[in-house]
Amino acid sequence: MYFAEYMKKLRKDKLLTQSEMADILGISSQAIKMIENGSIKFPSKAVLDKLSDYLDKFLVAVASAIIFGEDDHK
Repeated sequence: MYFAEYMKKLRKDKLLTQSEMADILGISSQAIKMIENGSIKFPSKAVLDKLSDYLDKFLVAVASAIIFGEDDHK
């Protein structure tokens, strides 16, 4: 469930709506809802790429934070 928690915290920390987060990642608002409610357990490579670009972090650092529940997006 770390992906759900990570995404929800990231979105709220950045003061983004689900729709704004969806636009940043190039996915639907429904997909964001599914991520945040735990229906989607891990991001696709494309979403990971966009997250790492948005956060200006290495892809491995973002994936590690999602897998291990680390809070690295501040």
